[in-house]
Parts: sequence; structure tokens; C-alpha cells
Amino acid sequence: MTDIKNLTIRVLKSVKLNPYLLVFLLGFLAFTPFITTFGFYRDDWHVIWSGISRGANSIIDLHLVDRPFMGVVYAAVFKLLGSARIGWQIYIVILRICVGLGFLWLLRLIWPKRELETASMATLYVIYPGFLQLPQASSYQVHFLAVLCGTLSLAFTIKGCQSSGFRKIIWFIGSAILSTTCYLIMEWMIGLEIIRPVIIYWQVCQDEKMDRWRQIRKTFLYWLPNLIPFFTFILWRFFFFKSARAATDLGSLKGLYLSQPLQTLSKNIIELIKGAIDSIFLAYGVPAYQLTLSLNTREVITGCVFALLGAGIFSLFWVNRAKPTLEKVLPWRKNVAILGILIVLATLFPVVMSNRTVSFQDTFDRYTLLPMAGVVMILWALIDPFQRKTQAAILIILIFISFLTHYGNAQYFKEFWETQRQLWWQLTWRAPDLEEGTTLVANLPSPFQFSEGYEIWGPANLIYRPDSGKVEIPAEIINMETLPRMLKSERYGKTFRRVDFTLDFGKILLLSLPGSQSCLHIFDANRGEISENENAAVRLLANLSSEKRILYTESIFAPQPTIFGKEPDHRWCYYYQRAALARQRKDWEEVVRLGDLVAEKGFIPSDTSELMPFYEGYAQLGKIDRANEIGSLIRTDENFISLYCLFRKSQPPPLGKIEEYILFNICGNN
Repeated sequence: MTDIKNLTIRVLKSVKLNPYLLVFLLGFLAFTPFITTFGFYRDDWHVIWSGISRGANSIIDLHLVDRPFMGVVYAAVFKLLGSARIGWQIYIVILRICVGLGFLWLLRLIWPKRELETASMATLYVIYPGFLQLPQASSYQVHFLAVLCGTLSLAFTIKGCQSSGFRKIIWFIGSAILSTTCYLIMEWMIGLEIIRPVIIYWQVCQDEKMDRWRQIRKTFLYWLPNLIPFFTFILWRFFFFKSARAATDLGSLKGLYLSQPLQTLSKNIIELIKGAIDSIFLAYGVPAYQLTLSLNTREVITGCVFALLGAGIFSLFWVNRAKPTLEKVLPWRKNVAILGILIVLATLFPVVMSNRTVSFQDTFDRYTLLPMAGVVMILWALIDPFQRKTQAAILIILIFISFLTHYGNAQYFKEFWETQRQLWWQLTWRAPDLEEGTTLVANLPSPFQFSEGYEIWGPANLIYRPDSGKVEIPAEIINMETLPRMLKSERYGKTFRRVDFTLDFGKILLLSLPGSQSCLHIFDANRGEISENENAAVRLLANLSSEKRILYTESIFAPQPTIFGKEPDHRWCYYYQRAALARQRKDWEEVVRLGDLVAEKGFIPSDTSELMPFYEGYAQLGKIDRANEIGSLIRTDENFISLYCLFRKSQPPPLGKIEEYILFNICGNN
């Protein structure tokens, strides 16, 4: 056994990994295996719609309301990538890995003798599990570009401090350009500038012959190339630029502080501390728990395999680098901790002061993007006192958790995309076209619910009105604000990022995917067919929806495969949607033909409410035996029957024998 152990150690030590290669490999392994299964999400949709429907330059117009320069950058990238889903995913993974490599370079410039420590911090950084929005590639690629510019700006500043002559000037100018680009893209990243003088001061202090005041003066002189554009940006943002969004409008924030100064300030101090704790400690627990809880056994095993592979690659590096350090331990540890704490607080401060905070719900973990550099420094400062074997064990555990978290996140976004694809493909199977003025209201199952109306009207207009350039098919989500308006059938105009449209809740078409096993349900006020899986809000709105807003024209619209992926296999849901359309047209022969076909193929629904079109079709054509057979299946769903019969018996009496038969056969005399 001893010989085998020694042989294994010798083999491991023979495999030498460059620190930059280590960061690249772990970033590649964490983020590329599932990118072909991702699509477009949330904030991606209004930009993708605008770029395709109105041209790439329209993206600039969208962002004039809050971040004009970000719109310019976004438009330039869109011209290259367009609607290519995989292209966006590859691009953002490249950016994330480049940010990790840039961070490693920055650390190596600050601590050139600490190869093992800096590589370990960069490893934790590139796979940090507290930021999980990477699959929203179109939206967050600008965030990573800003972080990359900010990181390289700090590195360029250090190179300027270490250089002389003309090269010093070039490095400082490059640093100023990069930092200004960072702040113009994302204003809440200005906290980076607080870190710069500390790093400069450390570089200046390398000259021990210089007295304290000369060091301070030289620090200010080296900071000046960045300080001038920084204050120019602050002046423009505070006093000249007027944001149309409350979240980025400094005027409205000023009013909040003036009206409730003590309350707002005390709240923000608490949020700053909470955000720091979340970013440092909870990032390695909360997301992993939330995401792995829903994984099945096979997925957990697969996730663990990826996590072990990532930990194994890091172990190969560690075995070859775990040697005694050359510097005194205490000053090194102290400096790492100081810089880490400063980065976390400085980068969270603008976020908290703008009334936002870190949260591992929804997309608010985006505010960990800058603090995570400080997080990994603090973690290393906590690990540093231990022996090398203990350090390795702790790092491997953190890497394992990070990989498992990202795997669970990949599964979430994979299922989210598949749910969206099913919605839009099934809608086009059911609705060849939509009546002008139709307002879509769509519901997805938990945890994939829509957050904003553009997540519905963006793809809907790309499908049904791809060349219009206008929101001809408006849409809205169901929430506490919109539900009362829908119930009152209100009609009003709305402007989103300089895009105007009208919401008419008197012309609702209600769509719902009530569960992962159900098909898309489109409601009609005259049918009363509501699945037991539907939530209360959908049940309230069902009687306001009308299938008459679906047009069966000759020109059938279909999702573009480059955007929505290839058409799903024609299984139960396909035939259900086609049968529902045929029933709307009263084409009973087609309904029965489809019913015979699904019986032949052996397709059966998980949701018994989806049998209703076939039940009615067989009854209408007098195929009573088959109708009775389907009816007996429907009657097993007591929750559906109770709701259906309650609705039907509240309506006027049936006009024909077939309708009487259907009602009696389903509901009986009760």
C-alpha cells in the first residue's frame, strides 16, 4: 500500500499545471457542459426582440433611460451575435474566464511571490457560487465586461506604478480608460475606485527610503489619472443625467434620504453588513441548498462527479505547489484580510446606498459580482493560519460546493428554458395567429414564473409579428398590481424603455402551464375547463379569456429555431393542441382523427382536463362508446369535475341533445 501511495504522489507531482491554465480549466469545466441547453431568459427578451425586430441600433435607444453607454456596447455585441443562443452563452463564458484570469494577474502583481495562494484565490473567484445568472447570457455579458474592465484597470495601475518613462504614462492612461468604461457601463461599480489608492499606496511603500508624506503625495499623483475621469463621471451622473428608472435615478434616491435620513441610513448600514455576510459565508450554503434540493438522485450523482473532477484538477495543482512560503506569515495574512474587507465594503456601499442589496432570490445576486474578489481574499485570510493539508481540505470542500451549486443552477436554467420552449411551441400549435389587440396573460409553473410582461410580449411578437418593430401583441404578468386591473377589464397605455404599447384587459387571452406534466392550457370563458393544478389567480381570470382571439388563417406562424430551438417531438401535447384548435373550429372529424391517432400511439395525458376536446369530439360524431370510455377517465378527477360542473350548471341550459348528454354524463344529476 505504501508503494502504491508513493507512486500515486509521484505521478501527481509529475503533472504540472500553470496557475492560468488551472483557472481556465476550472472555469471551462464549471460553465460549458450544459450551455447548449440554455436559451433566453427574463431581461434577455426585450433586447433580443428589439434587436431582431427594430435593428441592433434600437438597443441603444432602449438604454437611453438609464445607461446610455451600456446600450452602445450591447448593440455592438448584438451585431456580432444576433439571435444565436449558443453564441451568447459561449461569449459570456469566455468573459467570465477572462475575468478570472485578469483577477489572477492582478493578484500576482500585488503578491508576486505567492503563486499558490493567488492561484487558490483566483480558483475560488472564477467558480464563486454566489453569482448564478450566467445563463442569462445576453443580459449579463455587459456586467462581466464591466467587471473585466474594472479588474484590468487596477492591474494597469499597478503596472504603471512599477514602470518608468513612457510606459508608465501608457499604463496609467489605459487604466483610466478602462475604469471609465466600467463605470459608464454599470454605475454601481464605482466602489472600485475606493480600492485603487490603497493598492497604489502599497506599491509606493515598496520604496522604504521614501518618507510617509512623500508616499502619500506620490499615491495621490498616481491616482490622479483615474480620479479626474471618476469625478467627471460622478458630476455627469449626479447633476446632468436624468434617469427615467427609479432604480437608477439619483434624484429620487436623494429625496428618500432627505425625507427619512436616520431611518434610511440605519437600514443601509444593516443591509451593508448583511450583504457582506451573505457574500462571504451564505454564498457557500444558501444557493447550494436551494438548487440541489430539487435534483433527483441521478442528477445529484452527476453533479458530484463534476464537483469531484473540479476538485481533482485543483488537487493536481496543489500537490506541485504546496511548499513553505518565503515571506512572514502575519503581515501577509493581515494585508489580504484588509484588502478583502475593503473590497467587499467598498463595492457593496454604492449598491446599498442606491437602495438595493444582495439577495439569493431572483436576480439580486448580481451585486456579488464585485465583492466576490474581496470574498475570496477574506476566505484565504481565514484559511491561511492552518497547515497545508488542512488548507487543501478546506479549499477542496469550497470547490466541491461551488461546482455542485453551478451544476444545480445549470439544471434549473435548462428546465426553465424547456418550459419556455414548450409554452411558445405549444401556443403556435394551438394558435396559428392572434387577433389584433389581443393581450396575452401567461402563467408558468413554480419556480419558473415570469417576472415582467416583456418576457411574454418579447417572444410573442418575435413569433407573430416579427417584422413589425412594434409591440402589436402586448402582454402582462399576474401580480398584486395587475390582477385587480385585469378583473376590471381596464385599458391603458404603458411605456417600457421608450417602447409604447396599450394593454387592453378586455381582450385577454389567458395561457397557463400549470405544472411540469401538463400541456399549455388556453382558457375560454364559455368552457369552464380548469385543471386542478391551476393557481387561484388563473381561476379568477379564466372567465375573462376568449379563444375567439385565436385566428386560424392560412399563414401559420412558428417560432424561429435559432431563437427557440428545434420543434419539440409530437407527443400528447401536440395532438391535444391541434384537437383543441379543431374543436374551436367545430371540425369534429379532425378531432376524432387526432383522438384515434393518440390512442394508436399510446399517448395519454397526465392532466385529465386535457381529454375534454376528444370527449366532446367523439360525442358530437355519435361515437358514444368511445365518449363514455373517455368520460369515465375524466370522472376520476374529482377536483376537475367539481369545478367544471359548478361552472356548467351556472350557465343557461344546454341547447342540444349532445350538450345535454355531455353535461349529464360528466356531472350527473348533482
